[in-house]
Amino acid sequence: MSYIAKSDIPNFLDITMVEVTAHRLSHRRGHQPPWINRLLQTRTISLIIFAITLVYLICRLIAITNNIHAQTIQTNNRLGSSLSNKKDESQILAYRKSYPKDAQMGTKQMDNIMSILPTSGNLLVWGLGNDSPYWHNSTSGKVVFLEDDDPTTKEGILWYDHITSQYPYLNAYKVHYTTKNNDSNFEKYMHDPWSSDLVINNFPKEVMEAKWDVILVDAPLGWGEGNWGTGPARYQSIYMTLQIARKQLIEGSVSTVHVFIDDYERRVENQYTQKVFGNKKPYRIIDREEGVSNANRQAHFIFHKDHCIISNPSSCGNEESRREVQFVDRQKHFNGVDDNKKSYIHRIEDEELKKKNNWVILLTINDGFYDFFINWLTHYRKLNLSPNQEVIVVAEDDTVFDRLLSDRRIPTSFKIERSKLKSSDTEALDYESDSYKKMVSNRASILLDKLEDGLDIIYSDVDTAWLANPLQYVDDEFNKDSQVDVVAQTDDLPHEGTYPYYCTGFMAIKSNKRSIQFMKDWEVSLLEKPKLNQPIFNELLKGGNSDMKAQPLPHVQFPHGGSYYHGTESDRQKAVIFHNNYVIGHDVKKKRFRDYGLWLVNDEDEGKTSSTLATLATTLLPAKLGTQKYRIQLNTLRALSYRPDIEIVVFSNNNDSSSGIVDEMCKSLGIRVINDFESNPYNTPYVRSIFEYLEGDVSISSPFIGYVNADIIFSSTLKDTLNAILQYQRVRKVRRHVLIIGQRTNVQANFTGTEDHNDELREEEEYEKFVAKAHSRGDLFGTDAQDFFITTQGGTFNWSDIPDFVVGRPGYDNWLVDYIYHKHETHTLIDITNTTNAIHQTGEDGNKAGFMERKDKDWNSKLLGGWENYDQGFTHCSQYETVWEKSRKNEVILNERVSSCSHGIDDDDNSNDGIQI
Repeated sequence: MSYIAKSDIPNFLDITMVEVTAHRLSHRRGHQPPWINRLLQTRTISLIIFAITLVYLICRLIAITNNIHAQTIQTNNRLGSSLSNKKDESQILAYRKSYPKDAQMGTKQMDNIMSILPTSGNLLVWGLGNDSPYWHNSTSGKVVFLEDDDPTTKEGILWYDHITSQYPYLNAYKVHYTTKNNDSNFEKYMHDPWSSDLVINNFPKEVMEAKWDVILVDAPLGWGEGNWGTGPARYQSIYMTLQIARKQLIEGSVSTVHVFIDDYERRVENQYTQKVFGNKKPYRIIDREEGVSNANRQAHFIFHKDHCIISNPSSCGNEESRREVQFVDRQKHFNGVDDNKKSYIHRIEDEELKKKNNWVILLTINDGFYDFFINWLTHYRKLNLSPNQEVIVVAEDDTVFDRLLSDRRIPTSFKIERSKLKSSDTEALDYESDSYKKMVSNRASILLDKLEDGLDIIYSDVDTAWLANPLQYVDDEFNKDSQVDVVAQTDDLPHEGTYPYYCTGFMAIKSNKRSIQFMKDWEVSLLEKPKLNQPIFNELLKGGNSDMKAQPLPHVQFPHGGSYYHGTESDRQKAVIFHNNYVIGHDVKKKRFRDYGLWLVNDEDEGKTSSTLATLATTLLPAKLGTQKYRIQLNTLRALSYRPDIEIVVFSNNNDSSSGIVDEMCKSLGIRVINDFESNPYNTPYVRSIFEYLEGDVSISSPFIGYVNADIIFSSTLKDTLNAILQYQRVRKVRRHVLIIGQRTNVQANFTGTEDHNDELREEEEYEKFVAKAHSRGDLFGTDAQDFFITTQGGTFNWSDIPDFVVGRPGYDNWLVDYIYHKHETHTLIDITNTTNAIHQTGEDGNKAGFMERKDKDWNSKLLGGWENYDQGFTHCSQYETVWEKSRKNEVILNERVSSCSHGIDDDDNSNDGIQI
């Protein structure tokens, strides 16, 4: 390139004028001077360079501005991800309360999700929206969003781009859906819910590999039904949610996964979800507040690894064997009619049998150490082991057997047995006495009986304190060596050298040929002459004549009395089972328990057997002071409060201050009132919510819990009846799980007559006379209505699998009875009409108040379907009935009933002459 000398170009203005002039001349004359050509070439290149530089600077400035803007949004809106680690739990909890104004989800629904999601939990959300920042900021854990990659616009907006451009910090992926929201797809996937078509290709690995505490399904688009539906619908998001949950539960990375399905009132979200989830019913359904959105329901599912769809898909039905996952037709379960047989079929699985632990806990007890058993029981209760955990308590003498049968503190899951040996209850306190040696010598016989019955036994002395659940430690030891037959605590006495000296006060024994033969040898050695059993046990193991293989439990977690006493506080904190040995005698052992804060029995309670036989719930209707309804309900509460063996709990969300029900009725009678429970949109309580509270309240230790309508008054013979049933249940003359029902006697309530004809119950002394008078003028009602349900604690109903029935509306009572009727192999249905009067105070609304016109009158019937769903839900379908023993009027016995509802039970232990204990 040649350059123009500075002297040739005086200034830029001159150059410009020269260029213009030259340009004009060139057009006029067709030629220009050579120096002007050089000048034009040089200037053009300079202008190009200048323009490129200017564009670059402008672009750079825009990028910097956008980056600053994005950082500003992130700083103002983000609580999670990298910044979340700087936020403490209180800040996250405070943020959770700041609901987004434009959220389509109801606050109750968001509250429920937040109550489940830990502050550091991981959340997977199907769908992006204006509320995405809220979900992102509500936990310091991982939050990932999945959004439709649909390239078409919705109202002119590409939704993924629209949301992520506003909130660039969100961790979001695009996924591609292939389904359609139309009738043909619905029929296809209801018939084939696990079709390979539902797998989402190129699914994000991060999502599949992460550990999710909560999964929220709120996408893709799927409103409308039939062939005019919009979007792909949620088949694939629901299907993939199941696969994610299955993967992490099977791998053991989590123990529970909570899944929330939004818009549950729609057919795909409702019917397909139930189908693909293997007949699993929602744990609960939460309705949105009115006006929040057109959609109004959200279902909450809880998955554990033991549900059939997770742990054993083949147990969920019998579809084609080629399928990886099979299912039970939920519609047939609810509709109740088999298309082929046209007979009612209950398809609810027996949760008790499915979840049953292989180990049976065994204790032996004599009356002299009964207080130690109660102390052991108090520790055991604090562990909250499964209510299906089987425990057998063997009474060594008649006195303690009678105490065990009548002590209401003992869970109904415990089975009480008599020992073949009857020892003195006082001499057995002496460690050196012959009666004590005879008693402990009998232990081998007791264990042998159980092992020969095929039971795997965990045996524990009652002078132990269970400080943590030992089952996992026991299983770990057996898993280390499949040839091990017994694991036990050790007494590491110095003179025994390196060979473990096993303590027979806590040991776990597998039932097999080797262990059974060992118990026989142990029994023979002990029966030759009563002696302490532990030395003989160790001699047989060391002698080499036994094939049984033993393994010691870890000493730190299972210390004997000496090492616990001499150990450090840090060591004691690690103890799982503390065996209070190395000291001799009842009082000395008790003092050591007290010294270490392990004696949990109050002195004043040691001789008691608990006064509460049953805890009964009821609900109150709004009623003005002095009205008939008010007086009827007050009568019921007074009658129940007069019974020291009955505890009453009132569930009320009534905010009508003029009613006076809660303040006057309950507080004056010392009755507990519960305001926090689940109900339908019309404030009618869910049945399951009431029973879930009763079963979950650790302060309620009565053997029976139940519900009774607030217009029912029981006769005092309810106590005799329940005590009798409890004893039958304890010795397993009836099934462990019991449901108690009965017919009511209708009596027209009169609160306007003279004193002799007035039905107001004023004093406790009037109670018996009041019931007798009412019964004499009443009429026994039919067997198709049940106004009370009393059941044994723990596992009789799996309430998470029970539909959202509400109290006080028709149908649910028959369904519950029918449910237990069809579980007769593990449950017992008992009619107590013959021995307990249930007085129904009939008011102005008559004897069928449940059928009165209300907004939610048909709530239960919509859940139930046709009558065939509970066609055996009658009181007369009960397997047993209580009757008064003919020779002694004050003794209640059970008779097996010859019912018009056939059970087909073959039980040789029972007869129509009554069951003898």
